[in-house]
Amino acid sequence: MPSASRTDGSTLTVAIVGAGQVGQRHGQAFAQLSPDVCVAGVADVDEGRAAELAATCGARAFTDYRALLELGPDITVICLPHHLHREAGLAAAAAGIHILMEKPLAHTLEDAHAIVDGCRQHGVRLAVGFLSTAIVSSFSGHVNSSPVARLGPRLWPPTSLGYRAALMYLVGSGKSAIRAVGS
Repeated sequence: MPSASRTDGSTLTVAIVGAGQVGQRHGQAFAQLSPDVCVAGVADVDEGRAAELAATCGARAFTDYRALLELGPDITVICLPHHLHREAGLAAAAAGIHILMEKPLAHTLEDAHAIVDGCRQHGVRLAVGFLSTAIVSSFSGHVNSSPVARLGPRLWPPTSLGYRAALMYLVGSGKSAIRAVGS
């Protein structure tokens, strides 16, 4: 799968799936983290909305998130209606792309388990975003009993350490630009 990253690997590439209000906030946040973070593309079933957000991020617009995932971004931010989280989460996991899922993780407990299992199976990290805080689970047990770590004081404002900490969690220490955050 081709990567949307620069060849030196220093830029974290992001796919935004869903260009509604929450997707727009993520786009604004990633724009402020440039050049450390690059939005590779934005997907939304509303072509105009995808194009508008993509233009503000300097990214490509897609009407099908599967085509966006083929770019091979480092992270996908899933900002879809809740009942669509399972399908999009499993597709991103199968593609080996780390996931920042907007709350709630899933519409049902069964869907939540499927997403977590898919991420485990493919070695993908998963974080659940809550506009004002970032909550990350290690998924060492069941979804409803997993140890949860709170990352950073607040997710917003978007350039806060909390937002960057969530990105650091998702990709580990492999991206030097993100690894240096907080110094």
